[in-house]
Amino acid sequence: MQKDSATKILLAIVAGLILLVFLPMIMDIGQPMTVSAATDFLEDRDYVVFSAADFALVAKEATAAAAVVNAEAAVVAAEAAVIAAQDTLDTLLIHNENEVFLYPDAATKTVTFTAGDGVDTWGSWAEITDSGATTLSSKFAADSGYLVEIMTHDYSIVDKIFMVELSYGAAKTVIGRSKIRSDWTYVCDLKSVVIPAGQTVYYRMQCETGNATLQADFRYYFD
Repeated sequence: MQKDSATKILLAIVAGLILLVFLPMIMDIGQPMTVSAATDFLEDRDYVVFSAADFALVAKEATAAAAVVNAEAAVVAAEAAVIAAQDTLDTLLIHNENEVFLYPDAATKTVTFTAGDGVDTWGSWAEITDSGATTLSSKFAADSGYLVEIMTHDYSIVDKIFMVELSYGAAKTVIGRSKIRSDWTYVCDLKSVVIPAGQTVYYRMQCETGNATLQADFRYYFD
């Protein structure tokens, strides 16, 4: 009997403790915390609390910043496109409006090309030099430019095919080629690639007849 009484007293004490622990929680459920109280609770613990309006403002600012970045990138791309287009236009203008120069630069001077020693045999590369010892390279000593035309005449043998190649530099970068028949004076377009300033200009030639010669004249302009 006494044992049952002690058990009842112990159960009553445990129930009381449980009630003391969970009563505040039960009261909070019945009376939810206000937004202001929740904000104060979080801020007291060093949290930063944004309202819905704050979040909307941050999102708008982020969107505006991204738009600014995209706009700045578009401006940079547009400026690069304008520069590239202007460079292209400048190059086209050079090829359509320029002062053309002649080489050799005197009526009494000549430039003689000699074919290789054999049928269809290229001669060695040789610097282009006129009869007055003036080189074509010297014309491009200070400025880069282009060879626009070659005129061939005064062939050593008639009715033969000649092939001419022109180049510049130690690597012999080809800047133009021409194929002519020794039955007329020919003016052939070259429209060469640009010849950098200070580079040596060369030729080599082959013919159906070994060691055949012709005379050549050039038109050129600077970029």
